[in-house]
Amino acid sequence: MAIVFVSPKKKILKISIAIVGFFAIGVIIITLFVFLVRPKPASEEVVFLKPNINIDFSVLDSEELAKLVLLNNIEFKFDYEAEDKDNKKVFGFVYAQSIDLAKQSLEKNGLKIIKLEKEILGRDNPFTSYYQEASTEKNIKK
Repeated sequence: MAIVFVSPKKKILKISIAIVGFFAIGVIIITLFVFLVRPKPASEEVVFLKPNINIDFSVLDSEELAKLVLLNNIEFKFDYEAEDKDNKKVFGFVYAQSIDLAKQSLEKNGLKIIKLEKEILGRDNPFTSYYQEASTEKNIKK
């Protein structure tokens, strides 16, 4: 009686080749089934149903559209320092579309402009929080 020893590496190799072979055959069968089978023809009703769309352009000539109010141009806030007719300093702000229009508005009101600056709205860094805690050194009074 003879004892034959089969290496475990050879068994693993044979099993691996068998698994890959079955997988390859399965892929080939599925590929042939998908690409060689002809699809059934679809009926015309299923292919495309054209919707019936009518656009009424008479709305553009309606009275409601003619009565709409257009939006005003964006007005900016300008801080000013000026002197009035009595040479008293006046501080305030005015809304205008440009700095030139702000000057004209102030001059129409009889003000002599000393300083006129556009107020900057918003924040330089949008990622900073609105509320920041004061440092502990300022909160502690000794």
